[in-house]
Amino acid sequence: MKHLEDLSLYLRLENGPTSNLNDYFDNEIPIHLSMLRTFAFHITSEIEDEPCLDDDDPNEYTTSMEMLTNVKHCNQVAHVVDECIDRIKIHRFFSIPFKFNLLQDLSQPMPGLIFHSVTDLHLNTIRIYDRKFFVEINRNFPFVENLTIRNDSYLGRVLTKIDEEWLPIMEYSRLRSLDIYFTCSYCADAFLNERKTSLPRLTQLKISYGDLQTVTNNFTRAVIKRNCSQIKLLYIDKFNRFSNEIYDYLPSILKIVILQ
Repeated sequence: MKHLEDLSLYLRLENGPTSNLNDYFDNEIPIHLSMLRTFAFHITSEIEDEPCLDDDDPNEYTTSMEMLTNVKHCNQVAHVVDECIDRIKIHRFFSIPFKFNLLQDLSQPMPGLIFHSVTDLHLNTIRIYDRKFFVEINRNFPFVENLTIRNDSYLGRVLTKIDEEWLPIMEYSRLRSLDIYFTCSYCADAFLNERKTSLPRLTQLKISYGDLQTVTNNFTRAVIKRNCSQIKLLYIDKFNRFSNEIYDYLPSILKIVILQ
């Protein structure tokens, strides 16, 4: 491999590096490649059983990101610490610009960065969120096609009317698949409400039946219907009573999958 000129590296590790990447590269990765011109990487180090929330204000989310300038073969590197469900803390290192299509277990927005390559995004956070959180994520990832959101609080922070009016409508012009099964009706409204989000290509939705009933007001709420009009595949959980009105509300539906 001594003649290798371009290298892309995507690693998910347990108890890997949390600060000094140079030591990790020198000791674990044969990076002494004299012909290497470009090096793109995304390395995540998962640390279990670390305390994740500040007791003083457990509901506020903040961005934990620093820029590193001394990593070999790279002009600019970001180090992000994500706080996820199940008391897991993830140290994330990636070269800038980001070169990969998939980004998993992100818990926070990253101001100032745009991830042009990411088409598959998984959000995983223990903190209570509001729509400002999703607007910032939308700015970071404008080309997402598949979005999964997992949140342990099952609660959203309702903004004031002034804050809501100030926020722009989120534009997800390429989003085809949305998984909000492990969230709440607040999250469903933030994405399916046409006054908050535009989803012209959404064809696949995964959501709890209870949240779907709530956000659509038993399949009568007009402001949700437009973003659901192109859905062909719906994943929902078991339910005791199935409303036939769902077919009128989702006119393009071809298949409903019941989750076990």
